[in-house]
Amino acid sequence: MVYFLTKVLFGLITLDQILFIYQLWGILSNSLLSPLTIVNYVFGLITIGILIFRIYSILNGYSRYLSFLLILPVVNVFVVPFLSYKLTSSKILASITFAIWFANLFFTLLSNIPPVIYFDEGSYFLSQFIILDLLSLASLLSVTFCIVYREKRRN
Repeated sequence: MVYFLTKVLFGLITLDQILFIYQLWGILSNSLLSPLTIVNYVFGLITIGILIFRIYSILNGYSRYLSFLLILPVVNVFVVPFLSYKLTSSKILASITFAIWFANLFFTLLSNIPPVIYFDEGSYFLSQFIILDLLSLASLLSVTFCIVYREKRRN
């Protein structure tokens, strides 16, 4: 059985992707995107908040408090593999999760995408924008898979 909060997490990840597709459409049609980008960031922060709360509610002991470090951009790359290992007891899944999150961090640091895409600026960054979104999606899905794995194993 998958808990309601995990279903909400999947729903927010889906909503983030719908907003991203709408952002792509806005970039290709050369419209102003700064309000939509801000809305996408807000939904992203809400998604991370629910992810933190869900991991906190599943884990026992002191390791549950590490979930709050997911909000820190560089630290989360090193915390996520430990949390995924605690959720699944699988070194392979922890390694895959680390690789995805590290690739996301590495590409974010190397790309020169501005935080807010304005009019006629987005088409220049389109390929980087898509790769960054796919890496972010893979990052969220890898941790969410670990949560679902733990919930299924618990029942």
